[in-house]
Amino acid sequence: GFIDKLPVTLIEAFRSTLEETIYSNLIILVVDCSEEMGEIRRKIKCCLDTLREIGVTTTPIITALNKIDLVDKSKVNRIVLDLKNLAPNPVPISALKGTNIEKLKETVNLNLKNFVKAFFELPLKPDALSLISKIRRFSTVLNQNFGEKSIFVEVESIDYLMDKIRSRVENIGGKMVEVVKI
Repeated sequence: GFIDKLPVTLIEAFRSTLEETIYSNLIILVVDCSEEMGEIRRKIKCCLDTLREIGVTTTPIITALNKIDLVDKSKVNRIVLDLKNLAPNPVPISALKGTNIEKLKETVNLNLKNFVKAFFELPLKPDALSLISKIRRFSTVLNQNFGEKSIFVEVESIDYLMDKIRSRVENIGGKMVEVVKI
């Protein structure tokens, strides 16, 4: 929610950092549920709109409704009900007291269980090395072999990330050879 209050020049400077989220396996959106409902909705909408603008469309999002220790249980229940169509996967928590942290971990694990292994071939050029470097930040490169004109790469990642990897591989003249669920 802070993004809509920043000056335009600061937003542009921060944009490249934000754009790294498109490679995330999962996003946890932390919301202060001790605020007024209108402010909570505004901040969530701003964050989700910003994520969509930068291309985050398939990454799982969990909404951690933090500070439940500061509000009564009936307000927490109202917030969860009111946000059900806006906030993805809401989990009420108290980071301070440790309340529902196990539930948050379970929700994270449920969203991270779909791994795949992919094999692809890239042309031997600087763009390919740069792409492999980016992939290493968000996935596991299991193997990489250099041929005379190509680089053969084996990667393990979350399945929805594989579409992004495939697109980038094809953009630099490479090709996906095989994708296998594991």
